[in-house]
Amino acid sequence: MIYVKFSSPDVSLNLAAEYYFAAERDLGEDVFMLWQPRPTIVVGSFQNIHEEVDVAYAGKRGIDIVRRLSGGGTVYQDEGSVQFAFIEKREGDIDFRRYLEPICTSLCELGIDAEINGRNDITVDGRKVSGNSQYRVAGKTVHHGTLLFSVDIDEMERATRLPDYKIASKGIKSVRSRVCNMAPLTDKVKTPEEFMDFLAVRMTGERVYEPDEAEHERISAIAEEKFRAERHGNLSLKSPKFDFEKHLPFDGGNVIIRLMVKSGRIETCEVKGDFFTNMGTESLIRSLLGCEFTCESVFEAVKNSGFSALGITAESLAERLSEGI
Repeated sequence: MIYVKFSSPDVSLNLAAEYYFAAERDLGEDVFMLWQPRPTIVVGSFQNIHEEVDVAYAGKRGIDIVRRLSGGGTVYQDEGSVQFAFIEKREGDIDFRRYLEPICTSLCELGIDAEINGRNDITVDGRKVSGNSQYRVAGKTVHHGTLLFSVDIDEMERATRLPDYKIASKGIKSVRSRVCNMAPLTDKVKTPEEFMDFLAVRMTGERVYEPDEAEHERISAIAEEKFRAERHGNLSLKSPKFDFEKHLPFDGGNVIIRLMVKSGRIETCEVKGDFFTNMGTESLIRSLLGCEFTCESVFEAVKNSGFSALGITAESLAERLSEGI
């Protein structure tokens, strides 16, 4: 097994590097990778971002949101976490234990009493320290996971807390687990960087491959194509169809807006409440139908709808409805 030395704070680049060495660049042997990210929420392939992430909070805090190609639940990562990946020419049934066992063995060498728990987690005293997922491409298995070393757990819980609207969808929901960091559990490595160095040597010895400039350029292109579409634009683009409902209290009454979103656009719209208006809600509904489900587009649609009610202006409604999208 060879260690591919590629680590970027941009998670989309790391995911693209995984894909590149699985689907396009065969090094002739199994690959191991490690990286440290900046604060990022990574959602599974079949998840609804709006159901998993407080999007408004993430935006205010500068937390990236990225969708990976594998299934499984939502993961918060930051500089205190270490991400790892195995790339192996292998087909057949999904097998998490094959890749978790060497990680567990390495953690135990650091004095961390780690064990495999359930189908895809590593735990210490019943608390989760690693979540994992897999996908297949070009006859290879890509197994990737996160290791909580000194993660900001308060920020993790806040950023993945459900915001103040209701979502109903057929997306796969994350199972919230008790988590803990491993830094207090070992005195053999002091920092995430030391932890990475230990794992790299433990898994591959001194055998290292570093991508050249042309490979970096190709990895950047893959990141743009496969992992940045939602980050740059509509976060609902790849989410399953879902219903979005938000209750908006104003001095002039309560407005309840329910939307059905499919492929990133509003397909149906219903407006209810105990507000007072002489103009009805038809113009508001017309403006929202077909609108992209993004903060900017929803704000402009409502603002330009001409809707007004007692104590409620189109602009005030636009601000409240678009907040958090």
